[in-house]
Amino acid sequence: MANADTTPSPSTSSSSSSPPSWREHFFTPRARRQLTLFFGGACFMAGASLITRRALQRRYRLVRPSFYQPSHAAASSFTAPAAIDGPMEAFEALNIATVYLLSTSFMLTTGTLWALDISTLDELRRVLRAGMGVDDDPARLADADRQIEEWVAGVLARKGEREKLKGTKLKGMRRRRGKREEEEEEEQEEDG
Repeated sequence: MANADTTPSPSTSSSSSSPPSWREHFFTPRARRQLTLFFGGACFMAGASLITRRALQRRYRLVRPSFYQPSHAAASSFTAPAAIDGPMEAFEALNIATVYLLSTSFMLTTGTLWALDISTLDELRRVLRAGMGVDDDPARLADADRQIEEWVAGVLARKGEREKLKGTKLKGMRRRRGKREEEEEEEQEEDG
């Protein structure tokens, strides 16, 4: 009996070394935060669907004839539906499409971030840099920043030189044009 009590049971030894189950993973504060963002996008999508449904029902009510309307007369002569405003309808359609696009992209983005287990921008930077093969060594980052600054300074210096050249060329061209005009005027005076 004493031997049975001192040996660890298989359930206790496997639970301490095994990875967390999916239930434990879903209910961590980190996973809850990620899923909350995803479900926020889903609620946004549901709201967009309700707005669209309401707009379509209102549109259908405008074009449906009333029950006692004669079949040989136009609908507008017996009922007075609100005038259909084309620009306003287009504006409403654009707004609904924009809301759908934003909610769908929000859901896709947050779902992807949840699937990749990314919770903050720092984690996203780390994952992207690792994927591109860029390390986070501060000395290398500072060197890269310095190289970019030198390159931008060189480009701006060349641009400044070009503008100076253009300015001197324009002045020379104006002088030449002025001399030509003076010569032409002198020739016209001599001819005239």
